[in-house]
Amino acid sequence: MSLFNPVDVPDPAATAAQGAATAAAQQQYNTQAGLQSQAGSMVNQYNPYGSLTFNQTGTGPGGVPMWTSNLQLTPAQQQMFDILAGTKKTAGQAGQDLITNANYGASSPTDAIGNMTKGLTADLLKTQTDYYQPFFNMERDQLDTKLKNQGFKPGDPGYDNAMRSLDTSHGLTITKATGEFEPEAFKQASQLYGMPWMLGKDMAGFGAPGDPKSELVNAPGLTVQPANLIGATANANEMAMKQFEAQSKKSGDLMSGIMGVPTAILGGWAKSGFPGLKELGGMFGGGGMLAGLGTGIFDAMAGTGFMGAGSFLPALAASDERVKDDIEPVGELFDRTPVYSYRYKGDPTPRIGVMAQEVEQDTPEAVHEIGGIKYVDYNKATERSRNMVAALRGAA
Repeated sequence: MSLFNPVDVPDPAATAAQGAATAAAQQQYNTQAGLQSQAGSMVNQYNPYGSLTFNQTGTGPGGVPMWTSNLQLTPAQQQMFDILAGTKKTAGQAGQDLITNANYGASSPTDAIGNMTKGLTADLLKTQTDYYQPFFNMERDQLDTKLKNQGFKPGDPGYDNAMRSLDTSHGLTITKATGEFEPEAFKQASQLYGMPWMLGKDMAGFGAPGDPKSELVNAPGLTVQPANLIGATANANEMAMKQFEAQSKKSGDLMSGIMGVPTAILGGWAKSGFPGLKELGGMFGGGGMLAGLGTGIFDAMAGTGFMGAGSFLPALAASDERVKDDIEPVGELFDRTPVYSYRYKGDPTPRIGVMAQEVEQDTPEAVHEIGGIKYVDYNKATERSRNMVAALRGAA
């Protein structure tokens, strides 16, 4: 970047490449940190029950180490494990046999439980009847003796009625017992019907093989934090923009100092409202505040090296009307190019110059657009006016 050349606008492709490179380096660091953390967590262990060791047995994608864990029980612990495994196998087989022998599905549960209820009720009733029968017989013997002592004998209406009444009482006792036995028999039948299933399920559950994942050793896993490519690119772009802004400010400060020289040379001409314009002569033509003036202003500027051959006039200056405030017309150059007083946005320094949009209409080769802002090559923009002034001098 030369003293007067504009600052280069950051290249999105370059910042994207820089962000990708940063993300790749970060990813490599994250991977290495994850591998070190994993390897550091795989500590071989030994205790009275056995040992747990780790060995690298290969590499995975990207050269990532692959590890194998080895759990070794002591002989006594291994024997206990084998016994338990055998017990589980026996229990599992027994559970299967119970459910198979229950013959579920051969009949409906309603029929199976109903038939079982009837059988249990009959058994309970027989048991109860057998229990009651000696008492029933004793009561019949006592009543028989009593009736005979009273002069009644079998076949007499009084004897037969008394005996029939006793038998009816005994029958009601049995019927009552039947009503009490049947609900209990149904409950017992239901439990018996489901017992093979419940026992078989519990035994099969105990004998079921363990979950492979729960039985394996939970070795430390590899955790790699992915790099933030978007964030790295954004950071690279932000840094490039900050550098661009800093360089732009530096270039602007330099430009402000250069473009402020004419104001200083003219004794604060812009700041004091452009006094003494009429005494400067006929440099500018075409009317307005500067109409009819002489060549003094261009002589002054040429004398400082700002105009003419070998001048230090900026090759490009930001003359876009969109970057200026307080724009006021002050006259026009000899070729009728309008001249304005203004200041750059955010800068209180007063300045004079042309507008890029107007110069572009007559002298497009003097206007360049950089980063969306129009810049004016003042050497080219003022060449026609300077030539006209030179011609007038020659004629004089």
